Order: sequence, then structure tokens, then C-alpha cells
Amino acid sequence: MAMSKEELVEYKHNWWLKNKKRLQPIMCAYHKEYAKKNKLILFLKNRKYYLENKKDFDERRKKYVSKNRLKVNEYHKKHALRNKTKIKARNKARCFEKKKCAFCGSKNKLNRHHINYKKNLVVVLCSSCHGKQHRKDIISLRGN
Repeated sequence: MAMSKEELVEYKHNWWLKNKKRLQPIMCAYHKEYAKKNKLILFLKNRKYYLENKKDFDERRKKYVSKNRLKVNEYHKKHALRNKTKIKARNKARCFEKKKCAFCGSKNKLNRHHINYKKNLVVVLCSSCHGKQHRKDIISLRGN
């Protein structure tokens, strides 16, 4: 006897609830390993989804902020010191002259990359190398 779509969904849901404790650690380990191997692919998929649904994300964020104003304020107070350090480092970096990418030597689309905000260590990278640095695809410029 064939099940309807609703019955099949309910059956699968009930099956998952019964087997959740047994399967969850296995699934969790599998997903962590998959995420490690496919980091860039997942990043691009998530970015594409975000850009396609940007209005929905913005609406949900505004809704959350309006309902949870105290939590948001606490978060900003907690992270204020770190943010002040970043702001000071950015202001100092504006004086840093942009000539060429420290990694590939390109002179197009240059950005300043902060290696360390507290020590105000800044390096000039092209947009391509800057993105790679943030994705950890190139050797760390810190020398580690």
C-alpha cells in the first residue's frame, strides 16, 4: 500500500525522532568532515543564497533587533573595547600608502589588511589576495 506524501513525511519524522540519539553523533561527525573538505563551496553557496534573499535577512535582522534591544545593547557594550581598537587601527591605516600587493605585486584594486589590530600591523593586498587571506587559502602573512 502506497503512502501519501503527508504520511511519508510523518513516517520519516517519527523514524528520525526514534533514531535521533543513535544517529546524531554519526551525522554530526560526517557534517563536520564534509564542511572541512568543502569550505569554499559551502561559503559560495551560502553567499549566493544570502544575496538572493537579502531583503528577507534584513527584515529578520530588523525584527530581531527591535524585539531584543537589550541583548543587542549588551553585546555592543561587551565588544566595545575590541571595536574601539579596530577603529583606531583603521584610522592609523588610512595613512598607510598603497603601492602594490605584498603577495602578488599587483597594483590594481588594493586593500589594507590588518594582520593584528592591537599592534596595528597592516599589509597592502589586492582584492583577490585579500579574499584568499580571509579564507586562509594562502600562507599566513604573520609568519606562523
